[in-house]
Amino acid sequence: AEGGMTGIRAIASAVDRDTNAYLLAVGYEQLVLMRFPPDWVGGQPEVRTVALPKREAASVALLRDLDGDGWLDAIVARMSNDDGGLIVYGPLWEQFDALTADDLARSP
Repeated sequence: AEGGMTGIRAIASAVDRDTNAYLLAVGYEQLVLMRFPPDWVGGQPEVRTVALPKREAASVALLRDLDGDGWLDAIVARMSNDDGGLIVYGPLWEQFDALTADDLARSP
């Protein structure tokens, strides 16, 4: 790609309490969340993307319930020295629908 590298830097998958499987992919410029229903047999999954606040690399992506509410949370470790990473608390599908790059810039 013009101006730098492209591709997936980190990826994670898990099944959430809504019985859907989720795949979180982190690239240099965006987060991508894919949703696969339990009866999925192929085809294009539902996809939501969020632009990252700045072009950067991630070293780790995890889907875990951090806050004990039963919903998966997305954790991304960034490679930048400016900040340690970001957390998006679930339910992820709804959160990704409203999430912006500005929200990610303020994430811990």
